[in-house]
Amino acid sequence: MARSEFIMTSEGVDEVVAKIRSMPDYEHEKAIVDTVEVHLGGMILDIEELDIYDGFSTSIEVYGSDWNEVSRNAEYIFHLLENETGWRLGMRFDGDDNPTWERPGLP
Repeated sequence: MARSEFIMTSEGVDEVVAKIRSMPDYEHEKAIVDTVEVHLGGMILDIEELDIYDGFSTSIEVYGSDWNEVSRNAEYIFHLLENETGWRLGMRFDGDDNPTWERPGLP
């Protein structure tokens, strides 16, 4: 059974997909209704608009075969985006909808 974890970004779906498309490990993508499924370095990411958290507009759902793998994959993608963009990023939200992992947006 696949497991997943969310990373939220301040950018729109098109910007997120374009950034991931430009990465060296990018393999391919396909659109499924309102979600873009992207394959990156053997990982599957579902990218969609999701505005339930203040200041975030796009969700990147990162998959893995177990909790250890999904945690490693999500942390890898988080750090990759942290190094490649100035976007606000958040993941592992608490009960008050605040990210426990966050990188504020850069000017």
